Amino acid sequence: MGARIRCCAGYVGHAVTLAQLWREHFIVPEGIYLLSHSVGCAPVHAERQLAQYYFKAWHEQGGEAWSDWLDQTERFCSLLAQFFNEQPENFCPQVNISSTLCKLISALPQSSKNKTILFSEDDFPSVGFVVQQSSRLGYKTKCMKSYASAYNEDYWDKLLSKDVALLYLTQVTSDHSIRFPIEKIVSLARDRQIISVVDIAQSAGVLPIDLSQWNADFVVGSSVKWLCGGPGAGFLWVNPDNVETYEPIDVGWFSHQNPFEFDIHHFEYAVKAKRYWGGTPSIAPFVIAAVGIQTLLDLGIENIYSHNRSLCERIRQAANQAGLPLGGSDNAKHRGGTVSISFEDVPNGISLLQQHKIRFDLRRDHIARFSPHIYNTHEEIEIFCDLLARV
Repeated sequence: MGARIRCCAGYVGHAVTLAQLWREHFIVPEGIYLLSHSVGCAPVHAERQLAQYYFKAWHEQGGEAWSDWLDQTERFCSLLAQFFNEQPENFCPQVNISSTLCKLISALPQSSKNKTILFSEDDFPSVGFVVQQSSRLGYKTKCMKSYASAYNEDYWDKLLSKDVALLYLTQVTSDHSIRFPIEKIVSLARDRQIISVVDIAQSAGVLPIDLSQWNADFVVGSSVKWLCGGPGAGFLWVNPDNVETYEPIDVGWFSHQNPFEFDIHHFEYAVKAKRYWGGTPSIAPFVIAAVGIQTLLDLGIENIYSHNRSLCERIRQAANQAGLPLGGSDNAKHRGGTVSISFEDVPNGISLLQQHKIRFDLRRDHIARFSPHIYNTHEEIEIFCDLLARV
């Protein structure tokens, strides 16, 4: 299927045709859906796949279904590896980013003299909640005021001081979709022996990402947004060069090198990323998420990225023409897949969009977020832009 679709896309050569073609592969809610930064649309085959690979094994095998179920978590990791140009064994399924970060902090070497964790107020709030609790383990926290200076190397040179143990770095920020030069910052952190954790929740599924190029220590992500995989299917990538350096406290039988040994007196960390897995894993979320990732793989991330760029540029143009303040950067290379627009001076504009069933959400100070994906068409965006002109 993937080869056929890519062939059609290349033959037609128009992003709008791609969107019309692929819209049929998703269940898109009524209205003009621009909430992919929050929850991506469900693939049409997700329910069938869940019945086939989760419920059928449960119904037919009961307690002997684990072999088939674990095949599905392995498939999830294999698809992530294809998507991010990495190896399956370097990925570990997770419930969400918050719990993953807790595991990573617990795994930091206690012998280190560096006791500062650096994060930003532009990170998703859960990150701040977790980092603040690290004080119970003896860590100090340093919160960057904003990512406004993300491309200023002198800024990072000062921030990455010798007391920093861990840098939490969001590739694309949640509110204003500011995009980071990850490779450069991670390289600077590595030169100073600072552990780097990169959050790709707002970039995975809309931006091309090659994890092999970054050389970060850890990468965390979620399937619920642009990957169209639903909630509950988070993931962790662990750099294979230092995987055995870190030993998490939050473990369980699936963190064991041999989960089915069942010897309460013997625990041995899994030699790869699975040491971060924990106790009895969920299965259903990863069956569903695999459908979303496979669908996007079939389409091609370059097509998704190009289509999103085109639609975002049109929205930004319309907002400028309407005199509406835009968030984020004026440089397209410094932006993610979301357009943020301020309606602080024209709050009635929010009601107008809602009345016409534009699906979006609001953040502080009447900041609205709009995120076109591959299932959005140019025709939809033109309707939306016409409404912006009326605000």
